[in-house]
Amino acid sequence: MINLKQIFTAAVLIFCANITPAIAAKTVDLTSENIRYLGTNYVYHQDKQVSFTRHSKATLAVPKMKLAFNPVKAQTTSGIVINLATKSQEINFEFIPLPKENRGSEFALYENDRLVKTFKFKRKDKKFALTYDSGSKQYKEYRLTLPSWSNVALKAITLDDDSELLAIKSARKAKYVAMGDSITHGVGQGSATQLTYPYIVSQALDLELFNIAVGGGKTSIPTAEMLKDFDDIKLLTLLIGYNDWNSPKADVAVYQSNLERMLTSIRKYHPETTIYCITPLFTKSTKAKHVNQPMQAYRQAVIDVVKARQLSGDININVIEGDKITSVKNLREDNPKDPVHLGINGARLFAEQLIKLIK
Repeated sequence: MINLKQIFTAAVLIFCANITPAIAAKTVDLTSENIRYLGTNYVYHQDKQVSFTRHSKATLAVPKMKLAFNPVKAQTTSGIVINLATKSQEINFEFIPLPKENRGSEFALYENDRLVKTFKFKRKDKKFALTYDSGSKQYKEYRLTLPSWSNVALKAITLDDDSELLAIKSARKAKYVAMGDSITHGVGQGSATQLTYPYIVSQALDLELFNIAVGGGKTSIPTAEMLKDFDDIKLLTLLIGYNDWNSPKADVAVYQSNLERMLTSIRKYHPETTIYCITPLFTKSTKAKHVNQPMQAYRQAVIDVVKARQLSGDININVIEGDKITSVKNLREDNPKDPVHLGINGARLFAEQLIKLIK
């Protein structure tokens, strides 16, 4: 007589034997000293998650007119990187988007400095699950770049149940601070930190990037003052001016004065840092939106400010004429109507030019 109970039990055992159990099971303590949150001085552990800002809360609270950029756009994670080491074969990350700026999210995972996987999510996605199986139980150091044009919070990291976070063997690098507007923030490269020109420069020069540029920004004295929170800045680049030129109250004399004030603040806290002031890049725009002032006057203002400081004895400040190392070839391929922003290939080409000049 057929024993239906035995047949059913055997079938269940066969079915279960063919199911591969999930490897990653151990949840990591997000406050662990074995996690480095790179590219930001402002890390917040609250509500069982980790969030970040590129600017201090005090700076973001400055009135918008004085701040000279939109604090909502500033609360995106351009340039921020999560760095850790483990022997775990599989690693999982879970993020959620935070209000309010969200143009989609792209993450890039590097294993021992080699890009191994990218993860793309849409604006409407409410949770971001990132999974990577290395196929190895050897020591690995990971860097995960966060999106450039969304604000994300880290909810969890999980590893194999027999693994743990390990001390990171590589030393923390000296800082590279990139200041500017949307060109530096990363408009034109999707929402991918790893495609922005400052990130490419930082990797080539072996520096830790702090991208404090904000789309739509103009010359901002509060941003320069915020650098009192930073130490060990080896390199600083400043590319700002397109929005000053297109401001309803554009005035090249005010722009030049603001540049001087920014540099005075930077030098107060970082007298030896190498600074490269970059003149506004090539643009298809031939006229300002509101006033009759040529872009070349703004480029010359940068040159004049830097030359005056050099003559006063500042040997660590330099000027790069951005319009001479960029052209229409640098602009966005995906949006030919955009007169100023770099495309993915254009950002790479621009970064390569900067690397040559800075090295």
